[in-house]
Amino acid sequence: MKYCREENFNQDYFHAIFESSKGLSQRDRDISDLNTNGNELIQDAFSINTPKILIKGNMLNNKTDKSLYNGLKNLLKTIVSLYRNPSAHMPKLYDPKSETDAITVFTLISLAHRILDECINVRDINN
Repeated sequence: MKYCREENFNQDYFHAIFESSKGLSQRDRDISDLNTNGNELIQDAFSINTPKILIKGNMLNNKTDKSLYNGLKNLLKTIVSLYRNPSAHMPKLYDPKSETDAITVFTLISLAHRILDECINVRDINN
């Protein structure tokens, strides 16, 4: 909510959704120390072979760990692809958003933040 409080209170759902999705990308950048954006950021931060971000306790050692990790990665990519990117490239006039849309997006973003609460930068594994 820190990224979209004003827009949400003003029922500007288009910008509330856009700002909250950008806030999620900022969270990814903060954890990973990367400076990219969108799907490039997610791909770089959540690479199975060279991850920058790991879920605490998940060392990607088995199929279950990799599945959970890819689930988070895909959730983040879904939010970027469905909500951040279209809002960045389409005028608000042609992309009306409702309160129901906002609730749906905020639920997904809340889930992503909750999982990111359990994530660390790989450099912090032994700390």
